[in-house]
Amino acid sequence: MKVMIVEDQTMIRSLLESYFRAEDGYRITASIPGAKQAVEMCNIKKTFGKVVANNNVSLSLRKGEILALLGENGSGKSTLSNIIAGIYEQSSGQMFFQNEPYCPKSVLDSSRKGISLLAQETGTIAGMTVCENMFLGEETQNSRWGLVNFRRLCQSTAEILKRHGLALSLRR
Repeated sequence: MKVMIVEDQTMIRSLLESYFRAEDGYRITASIPGAKQAVEMCNIKKTFGKVVANNNVSLSLRKGEILALLGENGSGKSTLSNIIAGIYEQSSGQMFFQNEPYCPKSVLDSSRKGISLLAQETGTIAGMTVCENMFLGEETQNSRWGLVNFRRLCQSTAEILKRHGLALSLRR
């Protein structure tokens, strides 16, 4: 099971439009009947010194479900996303992934579970191509004998971008 956390508004719109596109118009479902639990957060609290970014936040996300976190700047949306993705550790509360306790210690840890974050801030590494940035830390998926297969890396990137209706130059 893969979980993708998306913060970019344009990409969210694109994902929602492709997900809800149907002959009979747009359908929005709060949950998918019989879908397995993907991520559950119970009473999550995150503080930075005396500043409380999240206070007793609980949410549940099922496989195939799209959840939008809405709020004003500074309301804790990105902090919550960063906790799920392993960038921050919650101060208190519990998380579960596929009904098992989940407490990622790093982005690599969450990535191994299939959880990734597409942040609103660009955060790309200058001098690297779109392909290299997208698979940063996951080069072994497109390598053989320790050497990265850049052609396969670009093919994988092109497939992902096409699936989401995005057109980007892979070499920039």
